[in-house]
Amino acid sequence: MAVDPTQFRVPRNFKLLDELEKAEKGHYEEEIALYGNENVGYCSVGLASTDDCATFTKWNCTIIPQQGQHIGGRIYNLTVVAGPQYPFIPPYIKFVQRVNMPFVSGAGEVNLNSIPGYMWDSDRHGIIDALVHIRINMSAHSAACAQIPENSTFPGSQPF
Repeated sequence: MAVDPTQFRVPRNFKLLDELEKAEKGHYEEEIALYGNENVGYCSVGLASTDDCATFTKWNCTIIPQQGQHIGGRIYNLTVVAGPQYPFIPPYIKFVQRVNMPFVSGAGEVNLNSIPGYMWDSDRHGIIDALVHIRINMSAHSAACAQIPENSTFPGSQPF
């Protein structure tokens, strides 16, 4: 991706520090206005304890699916890696618990560009936006996910 030298870009660590601060303080007013508290309030983001805090690279996240559905009682853990090119390159997101959704590979890796109604935008989106869109789209696949035994995990998957 060619970057226009006249355009201001927020440094990677500043953006990730802002995302961490929002997560720790629950300041998701902008996201709640866009997606509703019923979606944002059931997604959490936190810096992984194994991460070198200076790089803000590894994150542990949680999604609680829509209540009242087949998988409403489950909690899904995800690992997120915000690589050196983040946010210009979207984060790498992987489910720990098994799910059955078309935008999640057999290894648990999320293809953000395959999520219906979602396209990564480095200027507007962050990790929480991606999680909210995953959660929104879980509803359509609730029955398929419910067929998977609870707490089944993808091979080699565990939080950082």
